[in-house]
Amino acid sequence: MSHTVSATAPIVLSYSHRGPGAPQEFREELRAAAERTAEVLREQGCSILIVDASAPGERPAALMVQAAGLVVLGGADIDPACYDQELAADNLYYVDPAADRFEIELVREAVTRRIPVFGICRGSQILNVALGGTLIQDLGTGLHNHEITGNPWTDHEVVIESRSELREILAADALTVRTGHHQAVDVLGAGLRAAAHATDGVIEAVEHTESWAIGVQWHPEEAHGDPIALRRLFTGFAQAVSAARPLTAER
Repeated sequence: MSHTVSATAPIVLSYSHRGPGAPQEFREELRAAAERTAEVLREQGCSILIVDASAPGERPAALMVQAAGLVVLGGADIDPACYDQELAADNLYYVDPAADRFEIELVREAVTRRIPVFGICRGSQILNVALGGTLIQDLGTGLHNHEITGNPWTDHEVVIESRSELREILAADALTVRTGHHQAVDVLGAGLRAAAHATDGVIEAVEHTESWAIGVQWHPEEAHGDPIALRRLFTGFAQAVSAARPLTAER
């Protein structure tokens, strides 16, 4: 597919903070995460367009036709109907089906146009669902259950697959990460492979085998996360954007 992009085309940074019932504290945390992510990308020389998936104002195709890259951030749980399942858990939170559909279409547009995609937590799940994958609706008790302590964050190790793009970017076989999720990738979407696992076997990262698209289940942008890993991830993304940014390229 032919895709013409201006050298100053922006990275579309999508997040949703208006899900039904979402408290102000949650909304402010997501907004702060979006600003931190935008700041890191600007340091990489990227132009940023922050989009509220709950009220985007433009259709996904119109946004992506002149975009250089796409980042989908964390947030609320995804409507199970988006991956053809009935609700099977009683603890899904702040679900916003319209925002889900919008971000799923953003990802599909980006992958079709071979525009680099980076997903964080919910964004990683959106990437998987957009390509036909499914989610574990609730992981239950265990490594990822932060509800027991009331602390929204859990620090644990992930093992990164050898011969993966993620391994090349992070230059590490394993990493201690900050996570805050009770769902995870189940069946992988078309073209995706697992790039990292938690020690309990849960998929913690995915990547596309034919175009630059990576999703991590953890939060590298979280204020107490690993700053070195954060820089490496976004440097890798920015380099992919730069490599895909000629004025005209045959996709």
